[in-house]
Amino acid sequence: LAGTRHATGTAGLPIKRTVWAPLCDLNHKLAGYFQDQITSAGAALTAAEKLIADRLKIQIYMEAKAKAEAEKFLPLLAHLQTIRVMSHADQTDALDKVIKATAHSHYLQGRIADFMETAANAQASNTQGCLEKTANANVIQGSGSLPKCGIKGPVSDTDNSEANRLTTANMFTGLTADTGSATATATVANCAYTKKNTNSLVQNQAIAADITFAAGYFTTSQSSDDTKNAAKPTVTSATAATGPEAFQNMAKSVFVAQAAWEQPAAQYTRPTLSAIAACEKARQAAKKHIKNSEEEYKPAADGEAMEQVIKKAYGSNEEPEQQSTWKIIEGLDIPRVIYTTDTSGQTKLREINDVGALLTILSHYAIEMKSKQELTIETLNKQLNSAKEVHFNDDCSKLESKEKCNEEKTCSWNDTAKSDEKHCKFNSIKARATGVPATQPQTGEAEATTKKCKGKHEKDCKSPDCKWEEAECKDSSFLLNKKLIRSMAAIVI
Repeated sequence: LAGTRHATGTAGLPIKRTVWAPLCDLNHKLAGYFQDQITSAGAALTAAEKLIADRLKIQIYMEAKAKAEAEKFLPLLAHLQTIRVMSHADQTDALDKVIKATAHSHYLQGRIADFMETAANAQASNTQGCLEKTANANVIQGSGSLPKCGIKGPVSDTDNSEANRLTTANMFTGLTADTGSATATATVANCAYTKKNTNSLVQNQAIAADITFAAGYFTTSQSSDDTKNAAKPTVTSATAATGPEAFQNMAKSVFVAQAAWEQPAAQYTRPTLSAIAACEKARQAAKKHIKNSEEEYKPAADGEAMEQVIKKAYGSNEEPEQQSTWKIIEGLDIPRVIYTTDTSGQTKLREINDVGALLTILSHYAIEMKSKQELTIETLNKQLNSAKEVHFNDDCSKLESKEKCNEEKTCSWNDTAKSDEKHCKFNSIKARATGVPATQPQTGEAEATTKKCKGKHEKDCKSPDCKWEEAECKDSSFLLNKKLIRSMAAIVI
């Protein structure tokens, strides 16, 4: 359609700049929509990955360090677990909405740009053309003179970012409010697009039906020599919009997609000290792991006190990077050989943000900790068995008759014992065969020892057989086994 024939002879009037220029502004925003949405999607995906990375870093530190040193960060981890970011399903749903909105916006952008370029190129001189340049003076001469218009790929500039990006609030702001004549005065003329009969698009014939341009925004009437613009389109919901169909489809789909990136879950920043201390989950963890209390956390009674415990543990600085949290956690040195092919050197944890690498590091320390636990359990079992032998051997040695000795599940009589040795001794094979537990009270003298301790007052509860513990007199031999079991559990945990 573009050509000087459509801008020569006695034809129609050009479209007023005040009408077509705002349409070019919309066209420019539409061209930038895709890049804006890619940026928003990237930010949402990054938010989810950052939160996962922070959780992993805390867990890595806890696996790599001693329990007492690492447990202070459990309230921080507890708070992070309350922060929600977009799930994979959320992200997929949002991207689906964005793809649909991008398709509608780029379709409209192409329709507008195609007409604007054609109309700009339909010119013969500075007074013969289809797009008014200066009111009642001259016309646009060629598509190269169009501001922010024309067919173009995704653009990214200040006119399409932050507050200026395409939104349902600003997309139609500059368009002419009401429908009406879109053409200028007769000072400049000769545009075949705006002529219904002589020198119209069908040369010297009258058009048989209305012709629409720019996706329906402009309409050249077949009943009068005039081209009108549509009334300013509107959008109020995902299902309610006015204007030409292509404008409605774009506006409604953008309305739906817009909400996807505006939800709080699309963003993540490390929490401030106040946010951590105000979190009930963090306070609960503080009572259990920093105060080492086994009592149930009660918000009304414990809340304020645990808030102060957290603030004391994490320092007085409000901002995350200044707290006594991330500086310590991310200061951990990680051998590069754990997660790379590099066999030398170390990297600070703060420099490792790839989730895959962090998972590899966490797995390494978890396996290493498991191995240490197994070695510790094996060592403690040996110590416990040795202590049991001492205990049971001591019990057996008190039995003087062969009959009583052999009746015991853990004792055997040795007829060949030397004169300075006891005949009745502990038999580990017999004990295992009879399934005697480590803390099972033995009969005979051992039972007598237990009875001898029971009921005594603190001043009368004395070694070697008895010991005062937990407000009662107990057999000290059983307390030995109990302490060993406790120490084993503490080390393993």
